[in-house]
Amino acid sequence: MAVSAMDLGLQTGDQELLAEALELRKAVVGMVPNSRVFLNELAEDLIRLNQPEAALVTLEKLLIVTELDSGFTQESLKLQGIALRQLGRFQEALASLDQAILLDPAFGVALVERGLVYYQLGQSERALEDLNAAIETPGDAAETYYLRGVSIASWASWRRL
Repeated sequence: MAVSAMDLGLQTGDQELLAEALELRKAVVGMVPNSRVFLNELAEDLIRLNQPEAALVTLEKLLIVTELDSGFTQESLKLQGIALRQLGRFQEALASLDQAILLDPAFGVALVERGLVYYQLGQSERALEDLNAAIETPGDAAETYYLRGVSIASWASWRRL
């Protein structure tokens, strides 16, 4: 299973609670099917529970009801990128994350996620570029520093070959 920025720190007990919350969220989405907030949260929960295909279906609905310049679009595109990365569809993941970053070049989490995709594609230099850019954005940089270290180690070992 691929690790995303959202997966870090999720414990087994948390997954059980998240599965329970997922069922409640599905019921709420059933009552308010066009709620961008609930659809977004449902997609995030599905990704955390390693159900990227179900997340993509939810995100397709969400992107239909969301205006192009909305913050929801950025978040939805980021989540779509994560789900596609989990499915190993790296080029599609890059396309979604590229769109999210185009809407907001300082979208640190999307930069981290795109860096992870580049890392998984063996493109450590490009991963480092995104991770370095993410460090410069507001927010918690600890995870980004860790991922940057992993990319540097990978890039260094590749250069020795």
